[in-house]
Amino acid sequence: LQKKLYDAMSRKLKSLNLRKGAAIITNPVTGEILALVSFPSFNNNTFSAFNTDNSLSASPQDIFDDPVKPLFNRAVSGIYPLGSTIKPFLAMGILEEGLVSPYKKIFAAGAITIANQYNPGVFYTFYDWKAHGLINMIDAIAQSSNVYFYTFGGGYGDIKGLGIDKIKYYLNKFNFGLKTGIDLPGEAAGMIPDPRWKNEVKNEDWYIGDTYNVSIGQGDVAVTPIQLVSAIDYIATGKWHRPYLIKKVMDEGQYKTIETEGIDYNISDKNINIVREGMRQAVARGSAQSLSGILRPVAGKTGTAQFGLDGKSHAWFAGFAPFDNPNLAIVVLIEGGGEGSFAAVPVAKEVLEWYFGNYRL
Repeated sequence: LQKKLYDAMSRKLKSLNLRKGAAIITNPVTGEILALVSFPSFNNNTFSAFNTDNSLSASPQDIFDDPVKPLFNRAVSGIYPLGSTIKPFLAMGILEEGLVSPYKKIFAAGAITIANQYNPGVFYTFYDWKAHGLINMIDAIAQSSNVYFYTFGGGYGDIKGLGIDKIKYYLNKFNFGLKTGIDLPGEAAGMIPDPRWKNEVKNEDWYIGDTYNVSIGQGDVAVTPIQLVSAIDYIATGKWHRPYLIKKVMDEGQYKTIETEGIDYNISDKNINIVREGMRQAVARGSAQSLSGILRPVAGKTGTAQFGLDGKSHAWFAGFAPFDNPNLAIVVLIEGGGEGSFAAVPVAKEVLEWYFGNYRL
C-alpha cells in the first residue's frame, strides 16, 4: 500500500509538472498509519556511511540545497488552508448547535453581498463556484456550496450563523489547529484564526468577511494533512484516535502492542450520519464522482484551497471506505495542483481501485 500510494502520487505530480505534496492512509478504527508519503522524496541511502562509491545520483549536499526541501515532511509538518474539506466539520457544528434542519432547503445563488458595517454604501461580494439553487445540508456537502456555509458559518440575512468563536470551538474539537501527537518528530500545530489572533498579529479588526472565509477553509486557516486524515477517521467511525506508526516495541525480549484509546467527541450519531451521507453523495453525484465505480462504496470530499495572490490553489481529497464499514481513510494533497477533483481524486482512485480490487475487504 505504501508503494502504491508513492507511485500514484509520483505519477500525478510528474504529469502536472509539480514536485510537492503529501498523502496518508490510516485505519480509522485504530488510528494506525498504513501508508504515508511526502514529496519530493529522497533516497535514504544517500546518507549511508556505506555509500562510499558515490554511486547515487544525488549527494547529501544536493538534498540539503534543494529549494523544494525534500527533508521537510509535508504530511505532518506542512500547513495549508483546508478549502472545502472543512465543510463536513462545519456541518457537524451547525447541526450540534441546532441552527437548521439538515433537510431544510435554502436558496444558494452564485454569491452573497453584504454592506460595510461602517459605511453602508460600500458592499462586498463573496462568491460561490456556481449557483446551486435550493439545497439542503446533504446537497451543500455533496455539491460543495460556498453560499450555504457562508450563511450558516457567519450568518446572513435573518439566518443566524455559528460565528467565529463556535467555528473555532468545533474545529479545535476535531483537532484542527492542535498537534495530533503522532509518533514522528516536527509535527506542526497549524492554526484556526480568531479576532484576538488577528488583532495581536495583524493589528486589524475582525470582520464578517473573515468569518465567511474561515467557513470555507480559506483566509488564515492552516492545518496539516495528518490533522485532516485523523479528523476523517472520526467521521468514519465516531471516534478520534491518535495516529501512530509504531505498532510494537521490544521491551526485555517481549513485544508490546501500542494501543490508542478512541476519543468520543460527543457529536450525536444522527448528526455524524448526516455528514457521512453528504460525503457519500459527493461521490455518488458530486465533485468526486469518478470514485463511484470502485468495488466498495467510497465517501469523500474534495477541496480547492486558494493560496497566495496569483490565483493558485492546492488540491485536496479526503475520504473513507467502505462506506458501511470503514477500514481505510485517505487524504491526498497536491501543492499547487488546482482543483481537488482534477488533481487529488485521481490519486485516491488509483490507490482505492488497486486496494479493493486486490483485497475486496
